[in-house]
Amino acid sequence: MSYQVSEFEQKHINKIKKELEKYPNINTIEKAYYIYYRMCQFYIKNYNFYYAYSREYVEEQYNKQTQEDRKATCYQENATIAEAMRQMGVNAGYLKSDVQHHVDGYFMLDKYNIYFFNASADLSRSKTGRVLRGFGLNYETLACNREAEFVEYIGNYFANMGINVELARNGKITEKDIRKMNETFGLDFHGITLNDFIEKLILITSNEEYMRKKFGTKDKGRQIEMLIDIINTHKVPNDTEFKTDYTTGSYNYVNIFSIFPKKNVEIFDGMEFAEKAGKERKIFFVKQEGNLVAYEYDTETQKLKKQNVDELAKQNILDIHIFGEGTKIDREKRTISYAIHRMQKECEVPEL
Repeated sequence: MSYQVSEFEQKHINKIKKELEKYPNINTIEKAYYIYYRMCQFYIKNYNFYYAYSREYVEEQYNKQTQEDRKATCYQENATIAEAMRQMGVNAGYLKSDVQHHVDGYFMLDKYNIYFFNASADLSRSKTGRVLRGFGLNYETLACNREAEFVEYIGNYFANMGINVELARNGKITEKDIRKMNETFGLDFHGITLNDFIEKLILITSNEEYMRKKFGTKDKGRQIEMLIDIINTHKVPNDTEFKTDYTTGSYNYVNIFSIFPKKNVEIFDGMEFAEKAGKERKIFFVKQEGNLVAYEYDTETQKLKKQNVDELAKQNILDIHIFGEGTKIDREKRTISYAIHRMQKECEVPEL
């Protein structure tokens, strides 16, 4: 049975149809990209699916229609995007096997030009001004990143249409192509993508003399804390009509924090579990000499907000990475209190 687009999803599709009337001369790839971009802005990752307790609840979240909360899994996202493309004249579909939970989408120019897409990779990117990565993949790229069983399913799927998908080795759509389409549609109106913003930060933070003079301290942790204050003030605006959700905003700062030395920063990737499912909690820690500073993304201000470390240590938040080096980690070592205690020890200044 095919996924049935919900009334709420269809309302957004109709809005995109109206927007595309402004671009009567675009080609099929450009049309497919615009639809994909705008639908990625619409969706929010459904963490109830990823971290739910019961199998029945997982299946319910996986198969349900997306409603006003806009929460979706790869199935709802890519199936609906394919349907939106079909409604606007693009030959598109989605790939969902019986044994593989992940779902990819595709669109075709002809049997030798087949492109794939994975909206799950771009939900946060489309909302925070980054260059999209999951659109316009060719078969060769997709096959390298999917399990053998799913690749076999894809081959059989297209074979049933009389197409040898392995012959569709067209070039993938590049970052240069994406940037050009962003320019065509005015999607880079704020002047700099987050990718470029991060590159500039890397150049700045790698200049130790500049950082020391700018912030008046050799303490890397203290430098990072003051730099975060500046980033929070001069925030790159998000390119979407929708308010940036927790998942998107926190992931945005994961990318920024990834540029700092790991000995100075740490991201606690956690979940605060509710009765049926969990609430994502990403806590950003900065290690200073004799001090540990914590931040969390605040959906109201859409910036990082400092947190009380002692209060965080009392909360029931567990690290979602339950396996380490092939063995299960016991619950105590997954708690945020355990992580905080370890990091505080690392911040201690040794006695002379």
